Amino acid sequence: MKALILSRTHYLGMVNTMPNWVVKKLIQIETKFIWNGRRPFMRWDEITNEIKDGGLDVPDPRARKDAMALKWLQGWMKDEDERKPWAYMVDGFLQNSAKIDTRYNDPALLTHFLIQNWEVKMNSQKNKLPTAVKEMVRVAKRYNVRLDALKLSKHVQDKIPIWYHHALPTKYRMSKKAAKCLQRNQ
Repeated sequence: MKALILSRTHYLGMVNTMPNWVVKKLIQIETKFIWNGRRPFMRWDEITNEIKDGGLDVPDPRARKDAMALKWLQGWMKDEDERKPWAYMVDGFLQNSAKIDTRYNDPALLTHFLIQNWEVKMNSQKNKLPTAVKEMVRVAKRYNVRLDALKLSKHVQDKIPIWYHHALPTKYRMSKKAAKCLQRNQ
């Protein structure tokens, strides 16, 4: 069952993202197959547990969907010399749907929502995010993906943007004269 379900859904889910209705349908198909159309004897979260934990070790489409989105996120977070062209497009989408007041803040300084203190508008009428990008942001928030290292190398420290730094309070504005001067002349 694992080979059949995983092989058929993995490629299409990775390339096109998997809509929620497909995930629900896969769960229905798996449940119907396991219990032969009868009422299930176990909850879904118990069925997906490993056998040693009392489950049936059935692949969970929800976990698979999240894993695919995390894989996209991993590709987007790569270093400059390893990034693919699509990652720069995602940067543009995210910058256009940032929750900031552009009268006081420069959108060009928004580089990375995970290491800076700005949020992404998920359901904006003006800037609609592609489904894959929405899924990537949703999963990043769900699993609390962020920069969290005990000690960073000097190389990494130099690459972290100073503007909208994640350690600053969210309401801190970079609109003072000195900050504007530094932003223009960096």
